[in-house]
Amino acid sequence: MINKSFSYILPLFIEKYKQYFKDIYIFLENIENTYIKYNKEEFFVIIVNKSEKILNDIDNLDKNVILAEFFDLENKLILVFKIPKEFKLDYYKFINGKYSEFSEQSKKIIIKTAFKYFPTDAFNNITKILYKSSNLKKQILYDLGISNLDYDFELTSKIDIKEETFLTEKFCNDKIN
Repeated sequence: MINKSFSYILPLFIEKYKQYFKDIYIFLENIENTYIKYNKEEFFVIIVNKSEKILNDIDNLDKNVILAEFFDLENKLILVFKIPKEFKLDYYKFINGKYSEFSEQSKKIIIKTAFKYFPTDAFNNITKILYKSSNLKKQILYDLGISNLDYDFELTSKIDIKEETFLTEKFCNDKIN
């Protein structure tokens, strides 16, 4: 299952680092999952299926000192990024489930990236959640059989921090090189 960080945090990284990828589509197609914590520390982790094309892009990222850490497993690559300063506040809002409170800049980046690279239904849902769509809110009210929601109610659930935390011992029984 793909984590929520794939939809809300990955687009910020794509926008910031897309110039280092020869073909961002190949990179995105090979992502297995994303995480917002690395062994309980604040990092963004991308697990990608290993291929020669991906290795060339990773080498480019590494040469430009973008990666905090990099692990080369038998058939997967683990990329660990520091959270860029310009996205730190939105990173914390994401952790706290406050999607509609993201900065306008981050919302625009997420929506632009989702429109360009994600399936249409994912793009539509992300947009509705970030801007608290009245239609989505009405659908939620109807589905829950209630007439009102608190003002600060978000239109998707808060993340499961355990699911969004990459633990090396949980992921791999083998030693990481």
